[in-house]
Amino acid sequence: MTSTRWPLGICRLAWPTDLGTAAREAARLRFAHLDVFADDPDPGLLPTGVRLSRTPRAGCAWPAPPRGADRDAEIDRLRRIADPYVEPWAGSLFGDDDAVRDLVARVPAVRVVVDTGHVTAWGGDLGALLPLAHHVQLRQAAPGRAQLPADRGTVDFAAVFAVLERCRYDGLLSIEYFDLPRLGWPLTDPVGHAVQLAEHVRPMLQLR
Repeated sequence: MTSTRWPLGICRLAWPTDLGTAAREAARLRFAHLDVFADDPDPGLLPTGVRLSRTPRAGCAWPAPPRGADRDAEIDRLRRIADPYVEPWAGSLFGDDDAVRDLVARVPAVRVVVDTGHVTAWGGDLGALLPLAHHVQLRQAAPGRAQLPADRGTVDFAAVFAVLERCRYDGLLSIEYFDLPRLGWPLTDPVGHAVQLAEHVRPMLQLR
């Protein structure tokens, strides 16, 4: 098996189906781990990547609340959680570079999911935010567009991996595409997009 810098997984959100099917398909497509929901059991066929939670929970990645939420109250809420974990997204309370840095400064224990799609969509600086990452999700994107095919968009994945190498990143990488039209993120073929991006980045991850 080819040695890689970091294991490349996928989020089960790519499959609108049960965990078992998602795990089997992820393994068949040569992903190394599966990001799952907070209450899922371990996938079995693959190691668990990060756990995703709709509410703040210890050790689970929580999508930040929408912009307009009470920042001080949410910061206080995170301080009361053991092992707080937050995923900022465009349009969220922490959905810009300064807000992410402020979050880390005010909640030193917080772990941050840096998603290349979300950061690029809000016009952020991946080079500045990746050193803060405890988990990295990969997706091609452009300003105002959080999900694009691998051959479109503005994310320079070679530059992303160079930053991670410089900062001695020791976490996981997961590809995340999803079809969530009710949240404003429709996508007809998230698995196809994920496979296309995996084929694009895997050669960059091989150790030479």
